[in-house]
Amino acid sequence: MKRRNFLLLACSLAAFHGARAETVTYSTGDFVSAQWSSVISGTGTSVASTEPSGGRPGAYRRVSLTVGPHQDVANWQLWSVAVYTPARQGPVTSVSLSYDLSRVYTSNPGATQIAKGIAVQQGGVIYSLYQGVSTVAQPSWESLSVADLVPLFPAVNWTNGTEITFGFLDSVSTSETGFTIDGGYDNFTVTVNYTPAPQSATYYFPHLAVGGIWQTTLTYVNYSPRAVTCDTTFFSDSGAPLVVPFAGIAASSRRDTILPGASIHEQTQGDPLTPVAVGWAQAQCTGPVKASLLFRSYSQGIPTGEAGVNAMTSPTAKFVTFAETQTGVAFANPSTQPATITITALNTEGSHLGSRNLTLKPGEHGSAFVTQLLNLQSFTGSAQVISTVPIVSLALNLEAAPVFSSLPPGDLTGPTPPAASYPYYFAHMAVGGGWQTTITYVNLTSQAVTCETEFLSNAGAPLFISFGGSPISSRTHVIAPEGTVHEQTQGDPQVDVVTGWARAQCSGPVKASLLFRSYDQSLATGEAGVNAMTVPATKFAGFAETQTGLAYANPSAQPASVTVTVLDAEGRSLGSKTLEVQPGQHGASFVRQFLGLSDFTGSVQMTATVPVVSLSLNLETAPVFSSLPPGELDSSTPLSGP
Repeated sequence: MKRRNFLLLACSLAAFHGARAETVTYSTGDFVSAQWSSVISGTGTSVASTEPSGGRPGAYRRVSLTVGPHQDVANWQLWSVAVYTPARQGPVTSVSLSYDLSRVYTSNPGATQIAKGIAVQQGGVIYSLYQGVSTVAQPSWESLSVADLVPLFPAVNWTNGTEITFGFLDSVSTSETGFTIDGGYDNFTVTVNYTPAPQSATYYFPHLAVGGIWQTTLTYVNYSPRAVTCDTTFFSDSGAPLVVPFAGIAASSRRDTILPGASIHEQTQGDPLTPVAVGWAQAQCTGPVKASLLFRSYSQGIPTGEAGVNAMTSPTAKFVTFAETQTGVAFANPSTQPATITITALNTEGSHLGSRNLTLKPGEHGSAFVTQLLNLQSFTGSAQVISTVPIVSLALNLEAAPVFSSLPPGDLTGPTPPAASYPYYFAHMAVGGGWQTTITYVNLTSQAVTCETEFLSNAGAPLFISFGGSPISSRTHVIAPEGTVHEQTQGDPQVDVVTGWARAQCSGPVKASLLFRSYDQSLATGEAGVNAMTVPATKFAGFAETQTGLAYANPSAQPASVTVTVLDAEGRSLGSKTLEVQPGQHGASFVRQFLGLSDFTGSVQMTATVPVVSLSLNLETAPVFSSLPPGELDSSTPLSGP
């Protein structure tokens, strides 16, 4: 291998109006095939491949074009790593691009020209620019360099547009005689100069509990290459400051400066002999972080249950979640206007069981069981929370109390775009040997929805599991309008645990999740609720420590190289390991086992050459455990790195 692909982030001070300029460079000489896609147009044919040798030096990208008489063909090569998003990362000031090229084959001595083409894709549209042709043939190479693409592509929104993918283009046309000609491309480099967008981010924690049997752990993971400062403020039910005790200090606010790659994971020190104090919190951070709270209950100093809840980044006016007799809901009003909140319970068939209106003044917080709010004896189904102004909310599942877990985020930010089908991915499941998995779908629509769920083993083969009848490897659920499915597996506790993953295709949008529950002689000892992924990703980051479990699966048709990097709480790399995950394969392990670590607290970053699905579980107080917030990130997100 000549060298690995790299993404380089450099910072400098710009004199222009005192703004800070930054540079990100995408460069490759290895041309990993899974990272490149071809878009072909014309009446001829074309294929592209990565050749291991013969480049300048080593590997190169080979584009073969074949045309018959009076035909033409073009092949746009797009690199999935070279992706920049102005709307998120900041306006672009300039972009330079360069590569080497050489003709490596022609079937017609008269056909000697390969194109010097540049490709830029945004919003599904590919923009092209030709810089002439090259007649240089191997073993010689020619270099192409363009100082600035920005003025050359005026249709691209370089200021605040959607993600931009960079690549190159080869094309050919003929008159009377057909031929095949192959171009070689090497040392592809794109450098983006930009002014960073304001990275200030607000995080909302709809509930916290301190004292009595309860403690709350605050977690921030800074996955970015820049230090981030978070100012966190705690509020009581009335919206007044709430004094929260952490080690060494009790205050109604705190400031944490988190170095690149570093993390904060700190539990409150509430007095177990005092009444529980509840409220909510809000944080203002100078950059993006993974933010979450973990609620943990104790009995005489021993953890009895816990739930990890990821922070909300934007209040909203509608929430839908699974609910049953022991479901708790919490809500807070971070706005400056009073909120009228309507809470409605529905059964599994979507029938309304009752509603209640509540008024929440600015800054106020409330929490209760759904059954208490609506005077219901028992039910299973879902709960809807609708507010006249945007609020924040969460739900906890206590159906196996004292063990409990978080329910998937219920916030609905707007209409779901129509689609032929809606995919959902469950990165891990465990059945048998003391483990059961519950699958939950909540229909968000007024139409019946059908979900086809497929269960897969670690090897990607069909996985047969029982839901009370004969073992099956797939299952069809027809969910009534606004209805719910909530079914637990019936694995044999006397056999070894079987693990794998699952994926579903639904005819309409749903809230999809899995709940893992461990048992000891039919007594629940721990559980974690994990929301389904709707889109596989190539980057993940999250909190991790010695007992953190990490699962992953490859739903694509291509092999994935997955690199796991572990960092300590100060952001220092403890090592990396790369795994090869074949299509359909699944794996799960403690993070420490990847690198042979005996003890650590910090974070984990995972990158993949093709999109995968993943989740993490926190087992730091096993047998009690909980889910960690979803770790997926946009593919263009810069990571702190090792």
